Amino acid sequence: MLYFVPASDCQYWYDGGQFLRHRPRPDVVHSSLYLPEHVYEALREAAFKGGCKIHDLVMQGIEMALKKRGYPSIDNLKVRRKG
Repeated sequence: MLYFVPASDCQYWYDGGQFLRHRPRPDVVHSSLYLPEHVYEALREAAFKGGCKIHDLVMQGIEMALKKRGYPSIDNLKVRRKG
């Protein structure tokens, strides 16, 4: 069971074993990227100029890489997973 725990500036949830800063999303897997600083800065600038987030640019790149290798679009992968 997940319990909401109010805190000063943040919201926390307690799952019985640990405090979580964000509500867990079972359909999303957390992953980290280690980027050279100049690549990160270029992504940050491109995201700012494009009015989006770095995450959006990374997802576009992932979609292009999967398409190149014969995978369906990310939206189609989501549909296949649910059905």
